[in-house]
Amino acid sequence: MLTVLWMIPLIAAMGEPVPPTAERPLGPEAAMRATNGATVAVELQVLAVGTYAGKAVALDYRATRDDKQNQFVVVLSEKAQAQLKRVGVHDLDRHFRGKRVRVTGPVTGEVFTGLNQTGTYFCLHVDDIGQFEQVD
Repeated sequence: MLTVLWMIPLIAAMGEPVPPTAERPLGPEAAMRATNGATVAVELQVLAVGTYAGKAVALDYRATRDDKQNQFVVVLSEKAQAQLKRVGVHDLDRHFRGKRVRVTGPVTGEVFTGLNQTGTYFCLHVDDIGQFEQVD
């Protein structure tokens, strides 16, 4: 019986999720499993840049969107876009496409349905460029 008791703390620790850190950020798929509203660090390769809800800009880790799957994007607010322009970044597509970035912020999920859309749309919201770190 003693040999089994020492394993209980190890088994309990294995079941706990490991929180992201600056050294170990989440990927987009893991960020979609984060608690709605939780602030997380996410690292992703930007493969597409588009618009989100009119004026915001979305950075996507998928080159093409599949509206039948859950989606994850990093959403740049108008404030963050203005900050980027002030530091000389005027073409967001050219600046971000193909780059690996690490960004920290709150993730929210919104269920969407439509003619061809099903799933949840997860967004990591960026209101300040200080939330970004370029990895490569």
